[in-house]
Amino acid sequence: MRRRCQGSSSLLDPNIVARWHLVVVTPLLILAGQILVNETASFLGFSVTAQPDPFRTWSPALVVLMGIIFAPLVETLIFQWACIKCLQMLRLNAPVILIISGFLFALAHEFEERWPVDMFIAGLAFSWVFLVETRRPKGFPVLVTVSVHALFNAMALAISV
Repeated sequence: MRRRCQGSSSLLDPNIVARWHLVVVTPLLILAGQILVNETASFLGFSVTAQPDPFRTWSPALVVLMGIIFAPLVETLIFQWACIKCLQMLRLNAPVILIISGFLFALAHEFEERWPVDMFIAGLAFSWVFLVETRRPKGFPVLVTVSVHALFNAMALAISV
């Protein structure tokens, strides 16, 4: 009997990853991936900063409110929920959806003092979390993705202080 190749669908199998792993481990993996990419790029002589951050003039309370509550919710609705639903209507496969969604997420963050590859990594991860939760029986794709995004932003803010 031939085994059917599952390809990318096995990476999206909600039975492989517990929900709490998504919420706790994914932000750490994003951060580790970004550090690895930045250090490699710096070692190779690439500049890893973009334009100056326009949020430097904001009060710390507003940065926390926007970065940990508002931005994760709005960005999840735009770049994961709406984007992925539209791409699924086009019948694109999961890897293509992840790449497009991650790319759009990175484009939206080009103004930040971050290298675009950093934001692409984050966008890929958030989209992956969304797709995993979408496939989970009784999944909460928006809530879990917002939680992952908020925790990642909180970690990034804590490191930048």
